[in-house]
Amino acid sequence: MHARLPLGAVPDCYNLMLHTTPLTLTRQGHENTFQVVWPEQGSFTIEPQESLDSREGDKLVFSRWYEDPDYREEVIVRKYPTGEVLERANGTLMTMPDGQKWIFE
Repeated sequence: MHARLPLGAVPDCYNLMLHTTPLTLTRQGHENTFQVVWPEQGSFTIEPQESLDSREGDKLVFSRWYEDPDYREEVIVRKYPTGEVLERANGTLMTMPDGQKWIFE
């Protein structure tokens, strides 16, 4: 066992996700709030239709989709723990077999 968390650590378990690299427990609620629940704790506001893809040190890589009226995606890099947007790129993030991350427009 790595950790034991009380149920009160999060308002609810909606979109509670375990990420493996690095091992991190996160939550993205209906209120457009992103939370890191474990191993550290942090919280900041994200935009609608935004979801975590990966973490690289103190950078969190999110994907956001739009349907206005055409479907499109963008990649948003945020600084952890503040949530400050460091970079935006139009396109879809794909992880290649060798671990490289490519953005396809």
